[in-house]
Amino acid sequence: MGSQILNIPNKETKVANRFLGSKVSKKVKFMGQEIEIVKLSISQVTKIQERVKALEGGESAEGENLRLLALVVQEGAPELRDLSQEDINSFAMDELTGLSNEVMKYSGLGKEQAK
Repeated sequence: MGSQILNIPNKETKVANRFLGSKVSKKVKFMGQEIEIVKLSISQVTKIQERVKALEGGESAEGENLRLLALVVQEGAPELRDLSQEDINSFAMDELTGLSNEVMKYSGLGKEQAK
């Protein structure tokens, strides 16, 4: 009888599980075209924070800043996820910076949180 109680489905667990893997997204302009960005997950934010800590550790600031910018863009814009660092370096700096800022704001990490 005790094992029967354990087999009863938990409604709260089912409700919570439907959110696993879900992404909240919106469209923004990048290089004159629309691109979808997603809100960063906690694990993605942690990955970015680890990269920032490495920057503070004295690594080559300029090269590491570009890699950090690429990481934010790749994590926040699924369409760009598979691009290499070289591919990303071919984009205009102001476009990448703008896209990165949009991802950060949308994820609640910017100075102004996007709604």
